[in-house]
Amino acid sequence: MQNEVDNSNTRNTIKYWVENYSDTMYSWALHKSSSKETAEDLVQETF
Repeated sequence: MQNEVDNSNTRNTIKYWVENYSDTMYSWALHKSSSKETAEDLVQETF
C-alpha cells in the first residue's frame, strides 16, 4: 500500500514539474543551443 502511495506521489511530482517548468526549460535550452531539436532533446532527457 505504501509503495502505491509513493508511486502516486512521484507521478504527481513529475507531472507538476513538467506542466510548470518544461516551457521555461525549453526556452532556456533553445536560447543556449540555438537548435529546436537540441532543445527538445535536452528537455526530454531532463524528464
